[in-house]
Amino acid sequence: MEDEARIRDGVELVFLLDAPTADYLEHGLDRHDADDVLLASMLGYRQSNPDEITTLVSDDAGIRVKARQLGLKAFELPDQFRLASETDARDAEVQALRQELQKLQGAIPRLDLEYLNGAKHIKVDLAPPPTTIDGAVENWQREAREKFPIRRHRLTQFGSLIEPLKEEFDRYNMEVEDYLTAGAAYLQANWDHLCDWLRTFEIDLVLVNNGTDLASDIDTFLHFPDGMQVFAEDDLPPLPEEPAEPTPPRTLGETIAGGLVDIHPGMSGFHLPDFDIPDVGPHNVGYPVIKRVNSYEVGVHVERLKQNDREPLGKLYVAFDDDGEVRPFEIGYRINAVGVPTDVEGDLAVVVAREAAS
Repeated sequence: MEDEARIRDGVELVFLLDAPTADYLEHGLDRHDADDVLLASMLGYRQSNPDEITTLVSDDAGIRVKARQLGLKAFELPDQFRLASETDARDAEVQALRQELQKLQGAIPRLDLEYLNGAKHIKVDLAPPPTTIDGAVENWQREAREKFPIRRHRLTQFGSLIEPLKEEFDRYNMEVEDYLTAGAAYLQANWDHLCDWLRTFEIDLVLVNNGTDLASDIDTFLHFPDGMQVFAEDDLPPLPEEPAEPTPPRTLGETIAGGLVDIHPGMSGFHLPDFDIPDVGPHNVGYPVIKRVNSYEVGVHVERLKQNDREPLGKLYVAFDDDGEVRPFEIGYRINAVGVPTDVEGDLAVVVAREAAS
């Protein structure tokens, strides 16, 4: 059974609706293979129409080779006879949407965190711990007693205007004892501060935007492990305050003059007071907010960061709690911002090396 359609003079399109009559086994064909069914149909057609030329036209090189092995003509249609390909309107719309999506995906901030040198790790070399404070307090107290010996009041014929009063000697001797006690505490505190400082180092972190769009309202969260403390630059522990030396016993005249100086600063030289004027100007990078739970959490807010730009987050100082805690560690971080679909997470490595105590 055939169904014909006339294309133009000398050209007809015929659909063969009957099953192929060729012997599959005889020609080495598989009736379950679509290519073999097509070749069987051609063989059957040629057998029924021996006066006509039966030719296979296909872009598939495999079936063309197989057709020739069966004695059929086969070739690939030359380009000049091909119809121009027409893109379906739906396919064109899908392609346009895909291109727009790729453009939008590219136009987003790509935030990350790194050290000032652009790396994801730093190496920290700590100085060796100090040796010992043994004997330092005793030596200092001995020198202080030589410099500020206990003094006894003696009555003289000149009176209190020239010689100090007994109350002044009592005050001075009490100040000496307080000075010796406070000095010993100061030396110990200064030693502890030195030990802490030798376990302290600074880190400079930088927020980067490697994307193609502006990032705004950016929050960066840092997590430091246990065994250390974290400080902002303005929150570092201050140096211990050195105690004031005792004032020698004063005569009545010196006491009165000293009182006048206290009342009238101009008598000893006038100094303008120092005013701490707050900086109220706009800041792109907020001051670090440091919270201690079991470990330390640090948050820094940045208003905006342009594409292909970097913004330093300010210095942080890390101090190990004691010499036994000195070790390499990682700083975990998380970044979120407007326009960034998912939080950015990562780790920064800190490699710590310390010289042995001499």
